[in-house]
Amino acid sequence: MFFAVALAASQDGCSFFRRGPGTQAADTIIDVRNNGFADVVISVLQGGSDAHRIGTANGNSSETFHVQASLLGSGVLQLIARPIGGRAYRLPAISVTPGDHISVNLENVPGLAQVVRLPPEP
Repeated sequence: MFFAVALAASQDGCSFFRRGPGTQAADTIIDVRNNGFADVVISVLQGGSDAHRIGTANGNSSETFHVQASLLGSGVLQLIARPIGGRAYRLPAISVTPGDHISVNLENVPGLAQVVRLPPEP
């Protein structure tokens, strides 16, 4: 009996060290409102050249995406929008920290796209 309790306790202790100290950084939440007609593939630009796809915002609808802190790099979020059958364009860059809530509005004209950090909820 004592052996089983000691074994269970040691396994829980080992799993603590495998996870590492502290808690994992919160995901950044991105709400995308696509007011255009075309579906748009949304990607996070990393390091200036590598794009990581996070999902698709269908035309005339809203989608929510969760971005891991590891994709934020230096704390600047740069998104790329690529309409299906159209040309990709960069959205305005915004400074973020893990756990921020970002609102993105896409329009039929790429220059009218908006990226805004929402205030934290109380």
